Amino acid sequence: MSGSGYDSLFDDLLEGIISEADFLKLEAEMIVDEEVRKAYYERLKLHTGLETEMASSDSVVGNASVPVSARRRLDGLLISCLAALCILIGLLVWKMVGERADYLAARQEPVAKGFGVLANESGDAVWSSVSLLEGDLLPGGTMELVSGMVKLELFNGVDLVAHGPARFEVVSDFHLRLVSGRIMCRVPESLEGFRVEIPSGEVFDYGTEFEVEIGDSFESIDVLSGLVEWQGRSGEKERIEAGHGVKVTEANGVEKRAREIASMDELERGFEEVSAKRHQEWERRLKKLNADPRVLALYSMGNVSSDGAHISDLSGAQPDGRIIRTERAMNRWGDPYGGIDFTPTGSRIHVDIEDELESLTLMSWVKIDSLDRLYNSLFLTDGHEQFEPHWQIMNDGRMFFSVKALDEKGKKDKHIAYSPPIWTPEKSGRWMHLATVYDGTAHTVTHYVNGKAVSIDQIKEGLRAEFVKIGAASIGNWSQPRYKNTPEFAVRNLNGTMDELILFSAPLSAGEINELYESGKP
Repeated sequence: MSGSGYDSLFDDLLEGIISEADFLKLEAEMIVDEEVRKAYYERLKLHTGLETEMASSDSVVGNASVPVSARRRLDGLLISCLAALCILIGLLVWKMVGERADYLAARQEPVAKGFGVLANESGDAVWSSVSLLEGDLLPGGTMELVSGMVKLELFNGVDLVAHGPARFEVVSDFHLRLVSGRIMCRVPESLEGFRVEIPSGEVFDYGTEFEVEIGDSFESIDVLSGLVEWQGRSGEKERIEAGHGVKVTEANGVEKRAREIASMDELERGFEEVSAKRHQEWERRLKKLNADPRVLALYSMGNVSSDGAHISDLSGAQPDGRIIRTERAMNRWGDPYGGIDFTPTGSRIHVDIEDELESLTLMSWVKIDSLDRLYNSLFLTDGHEQFEPHWQIMNDGRMFFSVKALDEKGKKDKHIAYSPPIWTPEKSGRWMHLATVYDGTAHTVTHYVNGKAVSIDQIKEGLRAEFVKIGAASIGNWSQPRYKNTPEFAVRNLNGTMDELILFSAPLSAGEINELYESGKP
């Protein structure tokens, strides 16, 4: 409809007799359609001119004074015009502000902070003052590794392996400050300018592999390949080639030496061996877990049938799940086919768990790539009928759990337990251990991340479900609700990979959750 097609609505607005529904309709059109705004402005000028002419004809007869009634009418007219103009101006300002806000929002990008990530750790790595997990961005300031061994990957391609105890700071992706301890550095040949700052001076790299160690009474630089240059604080310089090194002491100054050191490849194989050993220990832990009578279902995502269509419950309690449109992916142990990626639209694992429970614990290892849906499924029943649970993640990173307690339309039917945000863009691609405990006796919901409780909710009496039932459900998605017969469906598939999903028919304790995390982390 063109702007002129709204003339009757314009007239009703200007006369002050427009209905609320017509006002909302006109307001919406004026916000989005410039032609309607122009038409309103022209109608306003015409209306104002006619009213002014009529008021003028009544106000002056010869040299007679303007009657009081005419003056009142003219005043009312001016007020009406001003009010209409205010509405128009308000709508235009609102639109411009909204457009600017949309423009600025579109230009804003997620921002992360750090020069690299913690790529590997030896399993016994202990940090002081910071809490770092594999995949975490490196924080600013001095870091202290109390024990163990860790590998850091900088975003410019430099790899670092630190042996505890060590204190150091990643000042930038071209600058490392080592206070104490031992660090192996591997710098790409094409990258020059990386330097390591030590108490006696600085070590400049020319694309090589070298090790720097700071002891109680000495400093040493040893080169495995390539070339580095040490520059002392007093101006002395020493070029160090592959197979050679220097040791700096207060008593003897700079001593040249030849010394063999472990390569970065050897250190990386050490990380792989540690991970393989932990994986074997976890497989033994899983076998013991299968015998736990509280295990309702245990789905290990590498346990897929040869045709790729089914996944079995390792506990043997439930029928096979049906795999729909998913992709095989690497699990947390590095097995290239050990995980399942739910990123393709419509992907899911469909299961059927017929049981009535007083309590429920859900636990999974998950690697989230992004949260680009409003709801991102972990485990959802096909519909959301009375007594059924839903476990998912909101697009703002909060975990969501609910059990529908009531079946009454128009009333609040469940308590939704949200965690604080547990995922942000810098955690993309990092494995996380998630767990939620629904305690039907204590009437609480507790969310856990990496073995630690992050929130606990007390369910109010009116929203407490009598029991929990699951029935038909989907892992990693939400199946089309049973009451719909249209092809449209909600897009809730998880944009990421799942390694394991375990359901318990009991509320696990905080200690049990932490033990399963510690024994299951790679």
